[in-house]
Amino acid sequence: MPRFLLLVLFLLLGFGWLRPVDELFDLLLRVSPDQVTIWTSHCGDMIAYLVALATVVYLQYRRPDQLPRFLCLLVGQHLLTHGCKYLFQTPRPLQAYLVGGYAYPSGHTMMAACLYGYLAYHARGMTRSLLLTLPLLVAWSRVALGHHWLSDVLGSLVLARLWLSLCVGPDPAGGGDQHHPPGDQ
Repeated sequence: MPRFLLLVLFLLLGFGWLRPVDELFDLLLRVSPDQVTIWTSHCGDMIAYLVALATVVYLQYRRPDQLPRFLCLLVGQHLLTHGCKYLFQTPRPLQAYLVGGYAYPSGHTMMAACLYGYLAYHARGMTRSLLLTLPLLVAWSRVALGHHWLSDVLGSLVLARLWLSLCVGPDPAGGGDQHHPPGDQ
C-alpha cells in the first residue's frame, strides 16, 4: 500500500472515523483479564523491551551496520506514538483497570509491530509467520482488556507499517532481505 494512503488511513482512524465500530468491538471483544491475555499484552512492552535489548546486543556483535537503523526504528516509534497521542488526545474506553494517558495510537501495538516487524524482515518461514502474528495478538489483547478502541490498534498497525517502510525498506512485512542472521537460513 502506498505510504500516502497509509498516512491518510492513520489520520482517518485518529479522528474517530470508526467510533461506532469501536464501541461495538469494545462490547464484543472485552474479556475478563486472564493470564494469557495479560501476557500477550506484555509482548508489546516488558517482553518487547527484553527482545529489543537482545536484538541490540546481537546487532552490536554480528551486524553492527544494522544497529543505527534498528535504534532509529525504536526511538522513532516511541516519539511517533507519544507525539500522536498528544496530537489526537483520544480518551481510552471506560474500564475497571485504569491505564494512564491517551489511547490513540496504542503504544504496545506500535512497539510490537515495529520490533517484531523488523525481526520478521530478517527472518524466513515459520519464524517470520510467528513474528508477524505477534503484533496482531498484542493488538487483540489491548482491545480485549479494554485498554484501547479497535481504531487505536488499527491506527498503530498502519503507522508502524509506514514507519517500518521508511526505516527498513518498502516491504518489511513480506519481502525480507538477503542478510539473514546465522542459523535462520
